[in-house]
Amino acid sequence: MWDRRDGEMLAELSVAADIADVVYTADGENIVVGERSGTLFQVDADTLEPSSAQVRLHHPIAGVVASPDGRSALVLHEGEWIAAVDLAGGSVLYTRNLGFGAKHADISPDGRLVAVVCESGEVGVLDIESGRWLRAPVLSGDNVAEVAYAPDGATFVGTGLGGTVSLWDGRTNTLLATARRSQTTWAAVEFLPRRSHRGHRGARRRRPHLGHPSRHLGRVRLHGGGPEPHHRRVARCFR
Repeated sequence: MWDRRDGEMLAELSVAADIADVVYTADGENIVVGERSGTLFQVDADTLEPSSAQVRLHHPIAGVVASPDGRSALVLHEGEWIAAVDLAGGSVLYTRNLGFGAKHADISPDGRLVAVVCESGEVGVLDIESGRWLRAPVLSGDNVAEVAYAPDGATFVGTGLGGTVSLWDGRTNTLLATARRSQTTWAAVEFLPRRSHRGHRGARRRRPHLGHPSRHLGRVRLHGGGPEPHHRRVARCFR
């Protein structure tokens, strides 16, 4: 682990297996570590000392998504399986075969739903408690790479490998709007804190009309797949 300000190494963790993914819990107190071999555990975010029991899963791990409450995680396996894990109790809640591979997912802020990106680029929404689809995956017209829920959970955004950014209803998985930048590959997306709606003289600006499908979402940072500096930028989408 490094200090991003000066590059100083703060702590180091040695593991016997290859690491598939590491994610911070929402409170920043712990880091969830997924080993490709199928072992999941937590370490203290400051010391990297183990802070939970190891959970052994039956399939190789491809990715991990921590829940907002920090007590559970959704594991994306290599192949067609996912698993919900109780991090606090050290147990597997369930495993499900999706029927296809999942390459990315994001859990809604209330912890109830999870948007899943299929290997084919389709997007679906699962009920995280049962692991059942609320709506089966659908295409957006582009091969979606990653998704990110808005802070209020009402919508989520997907980034397309063909340069498309798509806006989805966070509960019904309905495609609401798309925007496209040609000759660009968006590989990842994350929401940034909203800025104040007050103008230079303190007057409150009129908030965007939230009923329109092309409403202003707030700021999202888009990460591109190319090596040039312009492939990483902050963008305002659907304004």
